[in-house]
Amino acid sequence: WIDDYFKGSCISPIDPFQEHLVALVKQRSFDDSLLPLWDMVNHANGPHANIKETSLHNDDGINIMWSSRAIQKGEEVLMSYNRCADCKLVANEWGTPEILRDFGFVEGYPHRYYFEEEEIWFEIVDSVPGNDEEGKQVLWDDHIIWEDGSFIGPPGRKGIEYLRAEIDKFEAIEKLTEEELRHVALNEWNTIMRYKETVVKDFRLAIKEAEKVLELSEYYGSSELSADAAISSDEL
Repeated sequence: WIDDYFKGSCISPIDPFQEHLVALVKQRSFDDSLLPLWDMVNHANGPHANIKETSLHNDDGINIMWSSRAIQKGEEVLMSYNRCADCKLVANEWGTPEILRDFGFVEGYPHRYYFEEEEIWFEIVDSVPGNDEEGKQVLWDDHIIWEDGSFIGPPGRKGIEYLRAEIDKFEAIEKLTEEELRHVALNEWNTIMRYKETVVKDFRLAIKEAEKVLELSEYYGSSELSADAAISSDEL
């Protein structure tokens, strides 16, 4: 990402110090600008986010923030890092893996995953808000708007196998030896393991719901089935 948009134009393509500076600014800035106090607001999505904002690139140069719902006394102010006014259509593609990549933490629910080449897109949401163990639901992309008006829907057999293969890769992390991990800091290892546990749990639920859609599709002899059929597992 830094290679594509910064090296050779804004910074030297061979200076690691300049690359580090860009990474520090982007991890702590609002879009492409540093805003005092606003840059300190943490991330959340769904019902947990309580702040909205106007685009940083308005003609008048004024950035306005306001509460999107009632904020209780002592409640933390939270905004979305990937569904913001300046995120545009990137919001459909920038999910939980990208939040980890760009900001270094595993976000809370809802979780979003998009694998463009495999044509897989889904969200895992809290049907019971605040419950991190049960009450999760899979949403396919029938509730969002893609730039070309397309619809991906639940993954087929090939997509399901891809998700299973990804689970195998994540579970193999635990087999790494001490020698292989000697340069990994403890806090980084804890984040890796948290992400691994999150992804494995989310992918297993997505596979379970996608298989239900396939079974219904095969039963009714239809190659296409509305994503409405992929409701939470407790309802089937």
